[in-house]
Amino acid sequence: MIMISMVAAVAGSQAFDIIWVMTGGGPANSTSVLIVYIYQQAFSFGAFGYAAAMASILVISLMAMTGLMFLLTRGGRFSYE
Repeated sequence: MIMISMVAAVAGSQAFDIIWVMTGGGPANSTSVLIVYIYQQAFSFGAFGYAAAMASILVISLMAMTGLMFLLTRGGRFSYE
């Protein structure tokens, strides 16, 4: 549960469709999350290299958080003793 919350907070992938359809990032990017920013850079501005670099950084940071959570929870196993 904690990992899902962390991924949602960092990536904002669950909110992409709502944000993009309703506001497109909002006035002055007020409702923009990282996924929307990457999408805008790639498909609105044509900066595919920059968007790919940002997506790579996002994937690496999510992998680091996943590894940290894996270590802290001992592979997802908890002891109830």
